[in-house]
Formats: sequence, C-alpha cells, structure tokens
Amino acid sequence: MLHATSLTIGFNETEDRIVAVCRDPHGSGVILLLTRRLVRRLLPALTALLEHSSLAASKAPIHLRSEVILMEHQAALFAGKPTGQSAASTGDSETPAPHGVSDARPSPVNLHNTLVVVSKIDVTTHETHFSLIFQDTDGPQLSMNFDRSDLHRWVDLLLRTANTADWGIDIKADWVAPQHSSKLSVS
Repeated sequence: MLHATSLTIGFNETEDRIVAVCRDPHGSGVILLLTRRLVRRLLPALTALLEHSSLAASKAPIHLRSEVILMEHQAALFAGKPTGQSAASTGDSETPAPHGVSDARPSPVNLHNTLVVVSKIDVTTHETHFSLIFQDTDGPQLSMNFDRSDLHRWVDLLLRTANTADWGIDIKADWVAPQHSSKLSVS
C-alpha cells in the first residue's frame, strides 16, 4: 500500500468521476477515481467529523459552534501555505495547501497502480491528524494523513469539484459554503 504525502484533484468528464492523483515523497503515485455515489456519502461524513472533532467548537456555546467551525474552515482555506506538486487535474487554479493538497494542472507521475476505483474510504481520527485509507475491491491501496487544515481544504476541493461536475451534492453544514444573501431594491 502506498502512503501518499501529496494530492491533486480534478474531474474527468468522460468517466464522470473525480480524479485524485496521490504521490509519495519518492514520486510514486496512484490515481484514485471517486464516484458521485462515494463523494455524496463522503462529504457529509467528513463535515460531521470536522464538526465533532473541533476542540474550539466543543468549548463554544451550542448556538455559536457553526460559526467557530466556519472560522476554522476559512482560516484553513486562506492560510498562506505553499502549494504542492501539481498532477492530473482539470482545475484552472491552484489552492494553497500544505502536503501538496492541490487542484493544479497535470504533470507526469510514476504510477504504482494506474487507476484505483475507490469503493471505500476508512477514516481514523488521531490526536493531531486524520488517517484516510482508500480501498478498491482488492482492499487497501493508499493511505494518506491530513491535519485539520488539510482536511478542510480537501473537503472544499471535493465540494468545488463536485459542483463543477454538476453532481448536485448538497451539504447541510452551512459553514462549508455559507450562503451570502444580498438585498436588491428597485425603485
């Protein structure tokens, strides 16, 4: 099983799948194919995990917890951390992230296994990070660790990519994509 330290995400219109190119420090990589069905289940699970594992939110009054998570999410998205290696993606811009979480343009990768159609993702919560194990029908294929900021960025990239793909995935957590209302008055 490959242990990846960088991740680049994009969308393949032909396959109608999210594509994640994951690399280890030596340049070996695996291309993960994520289905709409898996992402539709994964995103709510990850947002709930971020909500329930936030120490700051757990200390806040109940009516302010969503706001605390929103601030944590925005801080993760706008942190000025270096962008990682680029890989297979159709995105037009790079998103700042440690450990190479990115939605940048393609670059060559030395593939360990060409394609892995992900059927299951196991998530383990540790004191300082989250471990994700990506599996196909043959079992575990790749592991990757995310700190809280990485996981926030990955949730954001998955949701943005799913929205670009017009997958219609709704997330109940208002902190992920806060609705900005505007008022228009016409006289």
